[in-house]
Amino acid sequence: MPWLIDLLKSSPLLLLVLVVAVGFLLGQIKIAGVQLGVAMVLFVGIAVGSLDPALKLPDLIYFLGLSLFVYTVGLSSAPSFFRALNRQGLRQSGLVVVSLVASFICVLLLGRHFGLSGGIASTVFSGSLTNAPSLASALDTLRSGGASEAQLAPVVAGYAISYPPGILIPLLLIPLFRAITGVNLKEEAKTIPAYRLMSEKIEAFTVRVTREDAVGVEVKVIARELGNAFTFGRRRREGLDEVVASTTTFAIGDLVSVIGSESQAQRVVARIGEMTDVHLEHDREQLDFRRVIVSNAKIAGRPLSELKLAEEHGAVITRIKRGEFEFIPTGETILQLGDRVRVLARRENHEGVSKFLGDKPRGLMDADLASLGLGMLIGLLIGEIPLPAPGGAHFKLGFAGGPLLVALVLGRIQRTGPIIWNISHTANATLRQFGLAIFAAGVGLKSGYQFSETLHSGAAVPMLIVGGVSSLACGVVVLGWGFYVMKIPLNTLFGVYAAAQTQPVTLAFSVGQTGNELPSTAYATSSPFATVFKIIAANLLLTLLK
Repeated sequence: MPWLIDLLKSSPLLLLVLVVAVGFLLGQIKIAGVQLGVAMVLFVGIAVGSLDPALKLPDLIYFLGLSLFVYTVGLSSAPSFFRALNRQGLRQSGLVVVSLVASFICVLLLGRHFGLSGGIASTVFSGSLTNAPSLASALDTLRSGGASEAQLAPVVAGYAISYPPGILIPLLLIPLFRAITGVNLKEEAKTIPAYRLMSEKIEAFTVRVTREDAVGVEVKVIARELGNAFTFGRRRREGLDEVVASTTTFAIGDLVSVIGSESQAQRVVARIGEMTDVHLEHDREQLDFRRVIVSNAKIAGRPLSELKLAEEHGAVITRIKRGEFEFIPTGETILQLGDRVRVLARRENHEGVSKFLGDKPRGLMDADLASLGLGMLIGLLIGEIPLPAPGGAHFKLGFAGGPLLVALVLGRIQRTGPIIWNISHTANATLRQFGLAIFAAGVGLKSGYQFSETLHSGAAVPMLIVGGVSSLACGVVVLGWGFYVMKIPLNTLFGVYAAAQTQPVTLAFSVGQTGNELPSTAYATSSPFATVFKIIAANLLLTLLK
């Protein structure tokens, strides 16, 4: 259909929308119980791009999608990333490095066997592990050595040939390994403390104070003793209900509402008294609850303990819903724009509390876009800073590494003066998916024709073999060693694998398999280590294979 190809060549926007739309539609089809989701956008891009060399998007679109995706992943994963910088997080990052060493050795040995040049071996290594920053660093090193654009063309072919297997092999290994192990991912997730805390059913219980050692002890002390995984709502004494503040104390006979999981409620019972059949939460005569959306930029990014809701507004937040998860807040919990919170207060206080928290969804997007633009600007500038590499070469974190690193830092800082760095959960999820779709379409179209042409030549066979073995070695080490030796749960391990590949499509596929964000946390923890290692390894191959 020459007329359609000519139309798509003349309209990059139409080309982008076509690939994304068709990719998403085909990605919803289940094959053997597996959906490729946004990964199918990549393969549709490759198929369409193979029709004509001019069917590709401007590099700006590809880089925009990549930067947007990694920045939003970094923001959402920042709290978990810094919590994971412990023995467990370092173990996962160590596993990533070991898997990449295995891939590096495979490329080095097979590259020598097939007589690949250092340039081609380097780009095959980058493509098999789907890492654009390492490719850019290797090409920059070759240009610095005097290589012309014509000489770089066959070198780039190594990336184009090995990239699709680098995408496809993880998408095959993940469901295959899941089938081999027989692990029920949903049941396994319930055994992981971070997930259990976010996903356990939250209920309200009423406890009668009967223990003498609970009398006169401030609530914040009891909460700290029991791990802060619950909250007190109201206290009833002599028929009068009051909101429980951090300094509230109990007396024998008090009725206290406890909000949390059943297991946490039992711990509270053991500490202060006995469970009752009373349901204080059903009595809305003195105290009532209301759902409020946090949209006040002045309080977002600040811990609840600083807001003094109980002391100044006679209110307490008993639950926070962020995205699909509802969880119990503590004094250290930091509110984010877009959080839906359940507020317990006297009816006459609710209007003031709602005004204090914002409760105006329309104001969220303006704040989101302002901080998003500034944060990405800082990330892209950081990505342009030359960093030293072995052999006197230099590399840059680029459009992926810079925004990811900055997003992790800003997501931890939360706010700087009036600027709130974290964007609302809904906006983050939308922008992340949008960025990933653009990225996948751009990569597929960019490599489609070159992939098709090289595939028909004899030069493609050794590149495919080396790239396929490299990608397979990475997956086997991460999944096999990580699960059977290091005993890492699959919900987390799939994210570690995506980090080893530094591949957004693999991450999105992993999240689709698990149905939760545990892979995203592992990805954010380990992918910075993976990116730096790949850049160094790609330049090392240039030196070892002349």
